[in-house]
Amino acid sequence: MNRVFKNDKLKIPNIKLNFNSKIIEWFLFLLGSSLAIGHLIYLGDLPAFSALNVDFNTDAVNIRRQITADADTIVNYIASFNMKAFLPFGLLYLLAKKNHKLYWLLLLVGVVYAFSLMQKSYIVLLLMPSLIYAIFNKEWLYGLKHMGIISVVLYSLVLVHNPEISPSESNDVTHSNEHVNKTTKQSKFYSIWTSLKNRVLIVPGKTVSSWFDHIPNDLPFLNGKGYRFAQRFTGENYINYAQELYPIMYPDHAKKGLKGNVNVAHFMYDYANFGRKGLILSGFILAIVFYFVETIFRNNFKFKLSLNLIPLATLSSQALTTLLFSGGWGLLIGLYYLFIRNKD
Repeated sequence: MNRVFKNDKLKIPNIKLNFNSKIIEWFLFLLGSSLAIGHLIYLGDLPAFSALNVDFNTDAVNIRRQITADADTIVNYIASFNMKAFLPFGLLYLLAKKNHKLYWLLLLVGVVYAFSLMQKSYIVLLLMPSLIYAIFNKEWLYGLKHMGIISVVLYSLVLVHNPEISPSESNDVTHSNEHVNKTTKQSKFYSIWTSLKNRVLIVPGKTVSSWFDHIPNDLPFLNGKGYRFAQRFTGENYINYAQELYPIMYPDHAKKGLKGNVNVAHFMYDYANFGRKGLILSGFILAIVFYFVETIFRNNFKFKLSLNLIPLATLSSQALTTLLFSGGWGLLIGLYYLFIRNKD
């Protein structure tokens, strides 16, 4: 792509906005905070705190699932856009403009909101853009604060999702011996560390391998039926292998009545449709997207890395089209284009 456009780079016009920085700061703050608070009011409680009262992992999983399963589609889309775009971008913008009062208020709302929704990835999506930006500007205290918040929320959510890890009250009484209590705490930390490590380092590759194992051996190539948007043009029924593979790959969970999606790296969705040709197609499409992103963020490396690093990492467990649209990546790029690129 760089060779093709070497002498005539892709031109993207600017849109001049007449709003000053203070108006944009208040707009982003009110947008992110009001949508978060409104969603929690819609839910009627804070799901993560409700999950603290359950005794089994399956109960916690069902509470988390009900957050989206029992909500209207439009509510889920708005909540996704807010958690993955409006709030992270708002925090980054306020930090860059050094509006510390609004930044701290939005940070408080965002952290409570991310924890309440019980998705471990949300706190990372929320704070990583600001964390990367702070590190680039050598604002070490902000960087340490963000890493500390991420660590605490992740640790807490692992406990919420796995009540079996937390020692019961009876165990606390029985294990009065100091050495036993120390061992219990060490095993708890080890279990949480192992869980997070496997989720980041093992699960993405293992999931890709499982898709290769079952497609086309157990499930045939879809030949276009695996694209939701293609349904409008072909008239064929959309088939979601992410759902169909769940009972095959996790039979024990399926026997308990649990349903879910086996999210996988973006290129596997193209492979599930067209086999090896799909892998080539996936790489070609991604190259076009990369070139467009590079053009939008040209000469602004700090914001390019801050806003795009996590979406790029998310490609290891999400379809490209999903990430660009409902996943919030496209919205992040659009917010940068409107409020930063066109103001410089």
